[in-house]
Amino acid sequence: MKFTIVIPIFNRVQYIPETLDSVIRQTYTDLEIICVDDCSSDRSPVLLQDYAKTDLRIKVLTHAKNKGLYLARKTGVLNASGDYILFLDCDDVLALHAVEVIYNALCKNSVEVLEYGYHSIHANENTVPDSAITVDKLFSSLVYDRYPRAGTVWNKAYKTELLKNAFSKMSDFHAVMGEDFYESVIIAYYAKSYSSIDDVLVIYNDESGISNTRKNLASIQKDLDSVVAILNGFRFFFESYASEHKAAVLNIERYYVHYVYYNLILLRTNKTDRLPAVHLLKDYFSAEAVAPFLKKTKSMVARDAVLYNIRAVIKKFIPKMLRERIKKIVC
Repeated sequence: MKFTIVIPIFNRVQYIPETLDSVIRQTYTDLEIICVDDCSSDRSPVLLQDYAKTDLRIKVLTHAKNKGLYLARKTGVLNASGDYILFLDCDDVLALHAVEVIYNALCKNSVEVLEYGYHSIHANENTVPDSAITVDKLFSSLVYDRYPRAGTVWNKAYKTELLKNAFSKMSDFHAVMGEDFYESVIIAYYAKSYSSIDDVLVIYNDESGISNTRKNLASIQKDLDSVVAILNGFRFFFESYASEHKAAVLNIERYYVHYVYYNLILLRTNKTDRLPAVHLLKDYFSAEAVAPFLKKTKSMVARDAVLYNIRAVIKKFIPKMLRERIKKIVC
């Protein structure tokens, strides 16, 4: 069984050695390692070529212009020759036995999607798959649940045929955020089998990248442009390939509004820009999706920001198990 590991790379030269070393040192060795350089302007291309010279399993593919994380992954998928594909972001790390554990699990249960656990550096906690999720709930838990589960693609092994089919149905667009959820929904729609294991196999660097940057109105608008492109991609997919779920687009739109409000506006935007950023939402989303947020006054937004930032601090400094115990006592 051969595994393809797809690693999109854009200006992350400082992380490449640790990430690539964690892959080439895997205890399971039948690997194809596809590094997609998304038109980096730092020394990433040079470093990738140096690695490729020392390990013939490494293939470096290059974009002539920056296309974004999603299309870099798509390039990797279309060029993959392994039986299964794993995505690894270029600032994350694989446990050295990760692929071996995945291989053993797939030998016991040859599913199209195998989900596994990960450790978040910033939050300092492990996250394992929800044991209640089955293949029947894989899609619905993303688009119909009131609180959709995280749509991450870097903590799963996928059958190559599944990904090639799913990505062939996805539109081409540039995005700077929110692409994981788009990919996850469409992949889940086509998945015929799924299982999970509790092994923690990825070290997720949640301290780097977009998740840790401050926002102003200009950067919020850039993020919103990405969300609009993603929503248009969803509309095209549901209209063309999954018309029985067209109503899900509004749920997905609400999910993105909620994400932008809480994770970008409240958590990372300067105080003076918060209310103007909220008012921007009406220019990017349907009236039905943004109605609850447009009713908020400056004082309401300020209160929400305080409460949400307190929640973020609690999440950072109080272990997950203790938080869950406190929640049970309070509730």
